[in-house]
Amino acid sequence: MGPRTWRCRHCGALYIDQAPEGQRLYHRCAPQRRDPATGQLVPPGPWRDENITQDREGGPARMKSVGKGRELVAVGDALTGATEAAFQALLVAAPIGASPAPEEPLEGPDVYVMPAREG
Repeated sequence: MGPRTWRCRHCGALYIDQAPEGQRLYHRCAPQRRDPATGQLVPPGPWRDENITQDREGGPARMKSVGKGRELVAVGDALTGATEAAFQALLVAAPIGASPAPEEPLEGPDVYVMPAREG
């Protein structure tokens, strides 16, 4: 599918979801940060944490916290080599598609799920 550039609806961070080598990248809001568009402190929670967890062995994988969701702002990696002006434009760009974007299924070789124990 290739990388896409996202904006977190909680902290305002811009990030890509796939490294050049193809592995999935996960966003996690910092505990305390300033919104890059406004410079104001972001209030605590509901933070987004895309890291994968399971509630029990053999159970389904899930994202630790969806938070307020995310918005697609560019198809492809719009951050690598971006100028300051391009970066600032992405911070305020209208989202592509639904806002928040629907969450995608957690599957594939880069989503490790601990299998249930035998016996």
